[in-house]
Amino acid sequence: MTTLGRIVTLAAAALTLVAVAAAPAQAAAYRQLKATKDGTCVRTTASPADLRSRSCAVTPTSARDWQVIVIGEYNRHPVWELKNRNTGRCLARAGTTGLGTLTTQACVDSNNNYWEIFTVGAGSTKAIVLKSFGAFVFAGSHACLRYQGSYSAKNVRLAGCNVNDGLQRWRL
Repeated sequence: MTTLGRIVTLAAAALTLVAVAAAPAQAAAYRQLKATKDGTCVRTTASPADLRSRSCAVTPTSARDWQVIVIGEYNRHPVWELKNRNTGRCLARAGTTGLGTLTTQACVDSNNNYWEIFTVGAGSTKAIVLKSFGAFVFAGSHACLRYQGSYSAKNVRLAGCNVNDGLQRWRL
């Protein structure tokens, strides 16, 4: 390759690098956390401690949208933080003993905001179970996100983990 050819190749590479570096940041991807029982979505309400699984079509639809933030992994399971699009708050466990209670709170670096993810099933039955990392770290409890099975206030709660419980299975 001639010197001129190398210069043109290097210039093209540098221009490509600048174009990539100057590209706008990708928008956050939001997903719906759906109960496998009936396809309803976990939604926030005006009360941080009142999370409900309800039709995904109910407005505001942003209340059903969650951003998955990958924190790392624990025992080869992904650990996530889930940030709500409508409130900007994270799905969290409150309390210092036992299972604690389900709430949303400021997205801070806290074990109570982290969820250990277990994948269960395969194919069309593949789902996830969300275990509160905070309940395990602070109280030695295995508390998982559980849908109560029908629409009501606070119908999404924490319960003792059981990966075989269909009401603890979710899809994104």
